[in-house]
Amino acid sequence: GRGVEALAMFKRMQHAGVVPNQWACSDVLMALVACNELDSACQFARARCAPEAGGTFPDNVALRQLVRALQGSGDGPERALEVLQNMVLTGETPQVATVKAATEVLGAAGQWE
Repeated sequence: GRGVEALAMFKRMQHAGVVPNQWACSDVLMALVACNELDSACQFARARCAPEAGGTFPDNVALRQLVRALQGSGDGPERALEVLQNMVLTGETPQVATVKAATEVLGAAGQWE
């Protein structure tokens, strides 16, 4: 699908030595989410939030879409929490709406006290 193609193009850019900006990262993540490629989307978000990624990670809008998409998936709460934790680790402050989306996923799973 479109998400897989976007991810392949992103990797080609990296191999060519192009440093992806936040828009490129966000576009790839949103394409993966739109295609319901949630495993790939979570892996991509995790990889982009790693310190060695150079601090270029998807924006709050893309991450929020990922978190919302995780609602209803079996391991959605853990993954939603991981997205928030990764953002904080990279120094990015999750927006209120992103935190709210994550708490909704956790709340739906009965894991938010």
